[in-house]
Amino acid sequence: MEKRFENATGIAVLVTDAMPHSEVAARIERFNKNIYVRVGLKLHADAIAIKSVSGDPAKFGALVETVAKAADAGLILISENPEVLAAGLKICAARKPLLYAATKANAEAVAKLAKENSCPVGVKAPIWKKSRN
Repeated sequence: MEKRFENATGIAVLVTDAMPHSEVAARIERFNKNIYVRVGLKLHADAIAIKSVSGDPAKFGALVETVAKAADAGLILISENPEVLAAGLKICAARKPLLYAATKANAEAVAKLAKENSCPVGVKAPIWKKSRN
C-alpha cells in the first residue's frame, strides 16, 4: 500500500515589525524561491505570518503592505491588539488573512473584525497545566 499525505501541512515564513527591512526582504525572497523536497514531494511555503512585536498599528500596516506587494501568499496577521489587526486588514482584507489571536480579553473585537472582513480567526487560550500531586 502506498503512503501519501492526504492533507499537507501548511508551511509559513515569519516576519515581524521589529526586523530590519533587509531581513524582511531576504525572507520574502526565500519564500518566493525556495522549494523543499521531502519524501519525494516538492514542497514550498504557502503563507507568510506577519507578527506585530512593536504594538504600533502604523508600523504593522506598513509591514503588511510590504509583504502583500512582494509575495503571492496566504497571510497570517499576528497580534492580540485589535487595533493592530485592523491596521493590517486595511491593507489586505481582500486576501482574507487569518487573524491570530482571539483571546478571552479581545474576542468580541477580533470577532467583529473577522465578521466584517470575512476572515478566519485563530483562538489562543492559556496553557492548562495538570497539577502534580
